[in-house]
Amino acid sequence: MLAAREDAPRLVLERLARDRDRQTRQAVVSNPGCPPEVLLVFLRDSERQIRWDAVQHPNVDEAVRRAAVRSADNDVRWAAAQLHDLEPDLIEALLADAEWQVREQLAVNTRNASVLEALMQDRDARVRGEVALNELATGDQLRRLAEDASAGARAKVAARDLLPVDVQLRLAGDRSSNVRWWLCVSHDDDVGLMRRMSADPDKLVADHAKAALDQRQPGR
Repeated sequence: MLAAREDAPRLVLERLARDRDRQTRQAVVSNPGCPPEVLLVFLRDSERQIRWDAVQHPNVDEAVRRAAVRSADNDVRWAAAQLHDLEPDLIEALLADAEWQVREQLAVNTRNASVLEALMQDRDARVRGEVALNELATGDQLRRLAEDASAGARAKVAARDLLPVDVQLRLAGDRSSNVRWWLCVSHDDDVGLMRRMSADPDKLVADHAKAALDQRQPGR
């Protein structure tokens, strides 16, 4: 298939990028040799998946990144927020994006510590919560998020794989049973924590903790 050939001429790929057949266009955007000029065409494709694939293509250059971040299409900006090598002004634009889903993707994917700290102050708790799931989140940031006014943000902290012991203990006594539930199901391999949570006032949390202990300590 010509659309999938890495050595296909750029002008041919540009023509095929506008083909009415979705499979043909998908083959072009999936082609490792697809050049940035053609990826720009795909940012306006009628198919969401093709637009996403164009933004995530390894041949994306600065022109494509800028077009993606400045796009009026929320889906394109959502995909752009997942990129790791964004220019500083593009990061600023995404931090100010009106759509929380775009900023959320930035929180999940950024490898920039200052950007992560800026997102700690985001107006939307769903964005703040995603900071907790970023591998670069520091112990200090997790402690602050564990005190967030939003139970949803605190639940994201509780669901993180590795937590400082003091954060774990803080969340084990959280006023929200949903936060305690996420802590329990996300850390049910921690025998000490499960012993503590087996006395939780919420029956679902306590029962899960007891079941986790039974699995690890049969006949206890």
